[in-house]
Amino acid sequence: MRRAGERRETARLWAGLTPDGPLPSRAVRRGTVAALALALPVAVSVAVLLPATGLALAR
Repeated sequence: MRRAGERRETARLWAGLTPDGPLPSRAVRRGTVAALALALPVAVSVAVLLPATGLALAR
């Protein structure tokens, strides 16, 4: 009974925060995947190019 009450309260609080209710978990996962898909190539490029640039400047 306590969990059911907590779930109702959580749903009520989320409904107050967002106009359409809580975000579905699938949408959150898609956002995370999209952020990683954009950030990972940038991070790898920086990790590869930054030391290469440092070595070129040291010569």
